[in-house]
Formats: sequence, structure tokens, C-alpha cells
Amino acid sequence: MGVYKYASLRPSQAKNKKWQLVLYDKDKQKQKTIQFGDNRYEDFTQTHNDKLKKYYIARHNNGRENWSVPDTAASAARWILWEHPSITKGFEHFLRRFHLKRLE
Repeated sequence: MGVYKYASLRPSQAKNKKWQLVLYDKDKQKQKTIQFGDNRYEDFTQTHNDKLKKYYIARHNNGRENWSVPDTAASAARWILWEHPSITKGFEHFLRRFHLKRLE
């Protein structure tokens, strides 16, 4: 996890994906790009429905998804799309959680 120091978030151009997260090293060199969030389904930032958030977390908290590192689609979806009712707040939470700085 220590390799990543910066992150950027923008709408995805990939088929059926909502967002693209790019992780960078201390020299601001791109290290990994993650496409996440299936655009065929709504998430907490769209519904603001606490019950759906609870169901999502229960359904995905099965030991197969790694939410403890910043470089998985599962982690990006969990902390950016399902933690706060806005993308901005979710991304800020993600940055704090993984000790990253925003890179525009």
C-alpha cells in the first residue's frame, strides 16, 4: 500500500463502468488504473437509501473482497460509492482512509 501517494477520480470511459480511479506514486507517476461501479445499477450516492447501503455492505462483506487496500475495484466501490451520499464526500473519505492526496 505504501507505493501510492496520490489519487485522481474521473468518470469512466469503460463499458458499463461509472468511475475511473488512478493511483500514483510519490513522484506522481501513474501506477494503477481501476474502473469501478457498474453503471447498470444505482449506488448510495444516487439513492441515498440507508437500507440499500446496509444490504450492499452485507452482500459484499463476504471475505472475497479486499476493502483494506486502495488498489481494488471492491475497495473503491465500497468507500467511494457506498460510504457517503455524495461522490465528493466518498472520495474525500477514501483519500483520508488510505493516506492519499488528491491529484487533479
